[in-house]
Amino acid sequence: MERISAAENITIEMSDDHWRMIANGQVEPQVLLEAETGKSVHYLVDFAATRRLPHGGTLALEEIQRVVLGWSPGDEAWHLGLLLEAELARVRGSRWCEIASWPDPSTHVFHDVAARAGEALAQVTTRPFYLVPPKEAAQAAPAPERPLPELPLELDEEWTLERAGDGLLQFTRAPRVSRLFLRRMLWYGFWAIIFFVLVYLTLSSGIAPSNPAFLPYLGLFSGLVLVYLSIRYLYLYLTSPNRIVIDTAARQVRGQRGSRVRWTHRGSEIRSVYVSQVVGQRKGKRAVIYAELNLHLATGEFFFLLNADQVDLVSSETGDADEPQPKAEFVSSLDANSVTTNLQAAALHVGQALDIPVWYDRRPA
Repeated sequence: MERISAAENITIEMSDDHWRMIANGQVEPQVLLEAETGKSVHYLVDFAATRRLPHGGTLALEEIQRVVLGWSPGDEAWHLGLLLEAELARVRGSRWCEIASWPDPSTHVFHDVAARAGEALAQVTTRPFYLVPPKEAAQAAPAPERPLPELPLELDEEWTLERAGDGLLQFTRAPRVSRLFLRRMLWYGFWAIIFFVLVYLTLSSGIAPSNPAFLPYLGLFSGLVLVYLSIRYLYLYLTSPNRIVIDTAARQVRGQRGSRVRWTHRGSEIRSVYVSQVVGQRKGKRAVIYAELNLHLATGEFFFLLNADQVDLVSSETGDADEPQPKAEFVSSLDANSVTTNLQAAALHVGQALDIPVWYDRRPA
C-alpha cells in the first residue's frame, strides 16, 4: 500500500481498491476518511463538521460527481477535494468539499504526489478525476530564491554542519559533549563509591545502630542510583554518534561514533526532512525555545537526528512580546526564502543533498 504525506500531519494510504486519510499526531492515528471500491465513503463526525457533510458518517458514491485537484494562488497550495451533486450542494451551500492539501508555492514540488492521491481516490470511488492546472497569468512572478547560508553552520554550542569532502555533509558534535559524558560518569561513580563505603562502615562498625534504622539502606539505594547514572553516561560516551554523515553519492544518512557506523538510513527509506521549532518568548522577544531535526521515514515514523536548545531567530520571526502572535501551530513546506534559523538552513542543505522535500513544523511554547 502506497503512503503519501499531506499538510497538517496527514498520511494518505492507497491501493487499487482502498483509499484512506489518516490524521497523525494524536495518541492513536485516526482514520478521517476511507473509501473502498463499490462502497460508500466513510468519514468521522468531526471531519464532517468541518466540511458541512452529512452527520451520518457516510457519503454515497452517487452523491459524488467527480474528484478534483487544483492549485490555489491564494495560499499557493494544491487542494484535493470532491465535487458533490447539486442536491447535497444545496444543503451544504457549496459543491466543493476539500479533503487534503499540499503547500507548494512553486506549483511543481507536490504536483505528482497530489495527482497520484487524486487519481487513486477517483479509481476507488469510480468517479472521473479532473486536474485544474495553475494559471500562469494568475501567478505573480516568483521572488528570486535566496541563497542558503554558507557552510559551516553552527546550529548551537553542540552541533555544526560542515562539508566533509566531495558529496559529503556532516553534522559534527563538539568534543566537549563527550568530555561532559565522561566527567559525569566519573562524578557519579565517585559518589557511588562514597555511599557504599559509608554504608559498609555503618553496618560493620559495631557502634550503635543508625537512627532511623533504614538510613543505611537508603544510602545503599542512593549508591545504586548513582551506579546506574554512571553506567548510563559511560554508555552514552561509548555509543552516542559524534558525527551524522549525509552521503550524497550513496544517498544515505548514517550516524557514526568515530569511524564506527551506529545506524544507517538509505534515501529510499526517507520520505522527507522535518525541522521542528518551539517558538516562544525570551526577554520580550519571540525566540526559538527548542528545536530538533528528524527524518520522516517511508514507514510513517520519525527518526530523531539532533536537537538544539538555543537557536537564534532572524527578522521574519522576531518581534516584541505584545505584537500579535502568528498562528499558533502549522506544518508547511520549507524553502530558502522562508529560512529564519540556521537549523532550517541545515535541514534544506540535507534535503537538497538527498533530493527530498523539507517540512517546517512550528509549535507554540
